[in-house]
Amino acid sequence: MLRILLHHFLIGAIAAVLFGGLLLWSDMGGLATVIGDSSHRELALFLLFAGLVSTFGPVAILTGILSHRDDDDAPTR
Repeated sequence: MLRILLHHFLIGAIAAVLFGGLLLWSDMGGLATVIGDSSHRELALFLLFAGLVSTFGPVAILTGILSHRDDDDAPTR
C-alpha cells in the first residue's frame, strides 16, 4: 500500500512541477515577471512549487486510493 501511495504522490509531484513550469513559461498573470523582479526569487519559487506539490500530490494519492481495486473487489461473473 505504501508503494501505491508513493507512486501516486510522485505522479502528482511531477504534474505539479510541469504545471508550475508552464505557469512560469507562459508568464500567466505576470507571475514570472513578478518573481524575476523580486529580490527573493529562490524563496518565491520554493513557495510556488511547494504549494503546487502539496496540492497536486495529495489529490493524486486520493485518486489512486479511490481507484485502487483489491482482488476481492473484482466483479464476479
